[in-house]
Amino acid sequence: MGFLHQLYLLLWKNVTLKRRSPWVLSFEIFIPLVLFFILLGLRQKKPTIAVKEVSYYTAAPLTSAGILPVMQSLCPDGQRDEFGFLQYSSSRVTQLLERLNEVVEKSNLFDPDHAGPEEELESLRRHLESLGSGTGPSTVETHFATHAAPGFSLDSIAKDKTELHRFLMQNLSLSNESVELLTGSSINLREVYRLVFGVSPGSADGFGPADKRHHPEKSFLGNLKMMEGGLVRQALRRPPKGAQRKAILRLFSHALGLASPMAEPPGSDSPQTFVRDVENILFTPPVLESLTCHQSQDKLRRILVIPESQQPLLQAYRASVCNRSASLRSDYFRQLAMEMKDQLEARKVAEQLKLDEVNHTAAQSHLHALLEDLMEMEKVLKDLDILSALAKLLPKGACAAKVAPAAPNS
Repeated sequence: MGFLHQLYLLLWKNVTLKRRSPWVLSFEIFIPLVLFFILLGLRQKKPTIAVKEVSYYTAAPLTSAGILPVMQSLCPDGQRDEFGFLQYSSSRVTQLLERLNEVVEKSNLFDPDHAGPEEELESLRRHLESLGSGTGPSTVETHFATHAAPGFSLDSIAKDKTELHRFLMQNLSLSNESVELLTGSSINLREVYRLVFGVSPGSADGFGPADKRHHPEKSFLGNLKMMEGGLVRQALRRPPKGAQRKAILRLFSHALGLASPMAEPPGSDSPQTFVRDVENILFTPPVLESLTCHQSQDKLRRILVIPESQQPLLQAYRASVCNRSASLRSDYFRQLAMEMKDQLEARKVAEQLKLDEVNHTAAQSHLHALLEDLMEMEKVLKDLDILSALAKLLPKGACAAKVAPAAPNS
């Protein structure tokens, strides 16, 4: 069956159905015409109002953006950008979030395994009280302040007492009485410590135990300032080199109770090393000449414990040595310094002074723990400073309107 034949049959069917229902055909034609004329009449009666083209899109944050953007959208002081998004120029939410992120990531305040500020303060207080009250490990200063060595003299620490006497009488032309006076008199160890380090052990800083507990930094700085007159500080003013520089720095660190300022080989903190370092500072021609011939300070009389009956003999020795010419006096003290370094045995000195009781490692570890506590307290203070800045940002947000101050009532 062809296409034209099928089209003919379809049209014939529709025409036949319409001819059989004239009323239905009339309504199908009339009703659309009526509706058209009704709408045309309404348009002619009330014309439309022209409205310009405008975008009514309003951007708003979704709930998935978080609570802060949703709460910000309720504030009246937002300005929309060219894309329709709200911007808050007076908002500090960004700064607040940055501070909060810094507190969480960099501080230990929210770490349950880390000690809190209370524990850090308590640990720091214990270390400071131990350092100030002298209950910590023994240091060189506390050892010289609390330990006495009766009978400590040049004869007791010499390698060969007879050879020392012979050298002083034959090579230096000293009388037998002067030699017995110099080598047999007891030595005041506190004055030796004061001569080397510039402070008397345990009493030169002017701070009592209570003051040291409450003001340890003042006690430390007071000792440091009063060491200006010691042989160690005087040697540091001159540019020492090599082993001499290391020895001076070791003595300086021992005096302050600090750790060694540089990497040292094993045994560098032994009592014998400490004694040899002191000998290298003390037994030099300028120091020995100053001890003997400096009339204003009279250091030799304070170092040697000499009874009043033998004081004229000491004055006679000083006169015989110091009244020589400059060249002879310089040669005398040069030979004396060499003989003292050669004759004094470091092992005997350490045994008589009981220097093995000085625990340098424990004292340095004690101070190292104190410094670690101070560093931890510095971190805690920084964390508290960050929290303080965070708290200042909390009351101010996007809705913090800038209200003009009210005019005073006249």
